[in-house]
Amino acid sequence: LAPSNAALVKKAAALCEKYERPVATWQQAREILGLRPAA
Repeated sequence: LAPSNAALVKKAAALCEKYERPVATWQQAREILGLRPAA
């Protein structure tokens, strides 16, 4: 799929841009995934 996490994130961001979809901030991603806020 991707050689690293950074490459995967870059690929996902490019797809979001291609399809005119917003990219979640890390805070939004934590909330979407139901994770506790960062300390």
